[in-house]
Amino acid sequence: MHLLASLVLCQLAWAQAPRFSAKIHPLQFSGAPMVVDIEVQNSSKEPIKVPDLALRPDLVRFGLSYAGRRERRYNSPATGHEDAEWTLQAGDIRELRLEIPGSSGIQAQAVTVTMQLHHTRPPTTLDPMKLKLTSPQPVAADMSGIAAAPGCRNPDVAWVHQADDAAYLVLQHQVGERRYQLTLAELSEPAQPWLSHSRRDTLGERSIVWLTGSRKLHILRLRGQRARGDALAFDLPWPKVEVAGQPVTDKTGTLRIPVWVPAPAGDGGELRVATISGRNRPTTPRVVRLDGRPEQVLSTLNPDGSPIIIVVSEDAVDAYTQPDVPELPWPRRTLWRTQEGATALRVALGTYPPTSHDTGGTAILLATRWPTGVGTQWMTMQGTSLQGPALVPDLGELQQVVPRGEDWPALLFEDGTLVVGDQQSGLSGTGILATTPSAGLVWHTLTQDGPVRDQPVKLSR
Repeated sequence: MHLLASLVLCQLAWAQAPRFSAKIHPLQFSGAPMVVDIEVQNSSKEPIKVPDLALRPDLVRFGLSYAGRRERRYNSPATGHEDAEWTLQAGDIRELRLEIPGSSGIQAQAVTVTMQLHHTRPPTTLDPMKLKLTSPQPVAADMSGIAAAPGCRNPDVAWVHQADDAAYLVLQHQVGERRYQLTLAELSEPAQPWLSHSRRDTLGERSIVWLTGSRKLHILRLRGQRARGDALAFDLPWPKVEVAGQPVTDKTGTLRIPVWVPAPAGDGGELRVATISGRNRPTTPRVVRLDGRPEQVLSTLNPDGSPIIIVVSEDAVDAYTQPDVPELPWPRRTLWRTQEGATALRVALGTYPPTSHDTGGTAILLATRWPTGVGTQWMTMQGTSLQGPALVPDLGELQQVVPRGEDWPALLFEDGTLVVGDQQSGLSGTGILATTPSAGLVWHTLTQDGPVRDQPVKLSR
């Protein structure tokens, strides 16, 4: 589906010219900046020098034709870098992503883009690229990165756009206040995407995962915000499989996806981890067999980049860590057991402030149901209690618990009622609740023409 235009530029000073290629997806979204991926390859057997387009973006000129208008757009030259060059060894490839200046303000349904490279005289022009602009029509999204554990949090959102005749996988990437909508792939059908969490920030290796049918697993690898090849698809060896928790990409680039495999009869089943390295078929080691589906499966990464899976059942909270030998069972560490009629509801990871008894750092916030209300309490990653439960009224099914450091945590119930200590608010729509750096609260929802809307939360007593 990508439009690809390639050209070979010749200059007498080069033993052999580099190969420049430019790529932009034909599906773009109104109100979002357009970006072009440029690749420079040295296909010769000798080192060559080419202009450093990252420091000389003014050498790339864009022509835009839309609604009867013809415009030229280009970036300003960076001062002091007029002679900046890349040295490419034989076979080297350098990638660059450039934004088309002012493209977020284009109001049209069809745009034709041309590119000129002005490092030669006369400049060389690429073939025109035809784009379609449309309004976002999101039908599913993974916004969990916005409220992820410390060290894994990032603002990227994987979402699915439903067009008239097709569905597309899109990545919303945020830099400061600017939001880029990057179309990654066309889907065979709409599906719920899952963007893997990583401790290597948004520039490292990640994957987007989705299921179709009852057991077909799809995986699209990312490097930064770019897709690495086409999506892989595997049939898992059970009649039915569900993604049970957030996929994680560990320090080696290995992808791990918690999956729930229901038993042929009854409510029980197995929690397994679909593990994929490179383009190999996934292995699916079993983590634990349970009598019922867990209330929650929270998968995250330790500071050293190794995976940890926290399983929440009504009467227990257990942590499972990756074994040193892949064939061995995942070691279990008990974090909490039911007491005095309490049942576990949900957990979240947050930063616990240092005290005279504890150094602080990443800790677990546990929400439990008691006869007198819903309680929250902090405990270490080893299960040591840091405080007794603090109770708030029980308003039914708990949807999310959000840590806020030393302040009262936020509890979001299924009916949209948000409780923070003795304060409340009502939230509408389907979304995810997250904190700001100042411990404020923001309600992120999927919305038409958004695709993500951020609404600050106001509390009242």
